[in-house]
Amino acid sequence: MWRNSKTNPLLTFLDGFCVAWDVARDAALTQSTEEIILEYTDAPSAETPTLTEGTMACPLCGQVLPADAASCSHCDWRRERRGSEVDGKASDIVAVLLSFLPGLGHIYKGHRYVGLLLMFLGTPAAVGGALLLATGTAGFGVMILPIYWLCVMVHVYASQDRIQPGSTDEGEEY
Repeated sequence: MWRNSKTNPLLTFLDGFCVAWDVARDAALTQSTEEIILEYTDAPSAETPTLTEGTMACPLCGQVLPADAASCSHCDWRRERRGSEVDGKASDIVAVLLSFLPGLGHIYKGHRYVGLLLMFLGTPAAVGGALLLATGTAGFGVMILPIYWLCVMVHVYASQDRIQPGSTDEGEEY
């Protein structure tokens, strides 16, 4: 059928591949006696940058940046913007009081996803499990619900605040 390499596309491909392999092997054998020098252009420089007052080194590439730089112009490093951590008992107490509806205290402290998961998955699962357990324990299974609410309140009290700082709106400028 396709015994001839000129009509069989697979044999044509394999013949070309073998020829290319032989050429590459011969080239590698002739170059093995020569020294190959490689120069890495992306490597960081060996010289240490001189840091002065008000400057810092980029954590990724070592480029000298101003101390308040938001990003590096040499690489893709960007300073993390963290939410301010509010310290005080008022926010913790308010979060615990809001946790009478489990998840609302977490949302108040900035943990939106955990709060939504507690509201829409955790609490219905706890209520359903308590009702199922109550059918087999003559109603005593409902006592699991206060334990669940207490655990949610302790968790929101112990978690750190993740409140984002407000924007500094200077108003309209003319």
